[in-house]
Amino acid sequence: MKDPLVSIIIPIYNVEKYVGQCVQSALSQSYQNCELILVNDGSQDDSMMICKNIIDEYCRKQLYDRTRIKIISQQNHGVSFARNVGIKAAKGTFLAFVDSDDWIDEQYVENMIRAVDDKTDIVVSGICHHMVDKRVVKQNLSQTKSFVFNKENLKEITELEKAFVFNGVHRKLFRSDIIRNNGILYDEYSSFGEDLLFVFSYLPYVDRITQVMDAYYHYRCGRNDSLTAQANKYRFDEDYNQWKVKRQLYVQKGLWEEDLKRLLYLQLWGYIDNGIMSAINSHSKDNTINWEKILMLKEIDCLKFYKDDIPSTWIRWSVFHRVSWPFKLYSKLMGK
Repeated sequence: MKDPLVSIIIPIYNVEKYVGQCVQSALSQSYQNCELILVNDGSQDDSMMICKNIIDEYCRKQLYDRTRIKIISQQNHGVSFARNVGIKAAKGTFLAFVDSDDWIDEQYVENMIRAVDDKTDIVVSGICHHMVDKRVVKQNLSQTKSFVFNKENLKEITELEKAFVFNGVHRKLFRSDIIRNNGILYDEYSSFGEDLLFVFSYLPYVDRITQVMDAYYHYRCGRNDSLTAQANKYRFDEDYNQWKVKRQLYVQKGLWEEDLKRLLYLQLWGYIDNGIMSAINSHSKDNTINWEKILMLKEIDCLKFYKDDIPSTWIRWSVFHRVSWPFKLYSKLMGK
């Protein structure tokens, strides 16, 4: 495939501390055939002034062509709305999403696009997680390769799921024709897990995956002001609904086999455990709602097949026996 245009979409909202590094990394790509789309989602700080100053400098030094830069400003509607605006404005054969507090290596797009063949529907890569304590956790994929998204490659798909590759739009290239031909957009009413829902709306149309081993995307973890860091009393409901979206896709693709099934059920147990503890530690008077809802899940019967992989605790006993009195007792003892 000869140097297809890649659209880099960056939604921006009040990120003056980080956005300079992000935009500069996008403008510095070694791959030349990129367009940069900045969607200013009603920023009230100096984010856009920083962006414009960096863009002016790059264009003045003839390091980037201003005609390949689009800046779209709007009132604040949220990141999902902003990404949809970017998708609709993009002209590229492939779309890349970068969060405005993250950054990408100079070779990010080039190393992704060079791995593409004519049959590739999605490209995924490794990722570097930058922790609040300054640690960098680099997660490479097993190797650079392409494979069909089907049962014959269940091992590779299970490895991607185990690494949570499909949970976000980061470290990926998406084909714009698949997005447009199937009307795939972000759910603008979802405030949590919107990336996962977008990816799993896209995956049903994927026949071939290309994975790039190395990590060129830098993801900033643990920002206290990020949406994912904020408390959410509906978190279990959202986690569970997204888990069902995953299961539906894997069943549809004929991938609901033992290794992937075990992995998904253990993920579900993590959501259940977190949901129970969140309800117990909640100061809300309706904290019983979550655990009573959890105890009614039909998937608990399936979870019992994987009990040897789940630590034997009083929470496991209570969930498997579908009784809530230990939660009430523990909550009372803790003074909740």
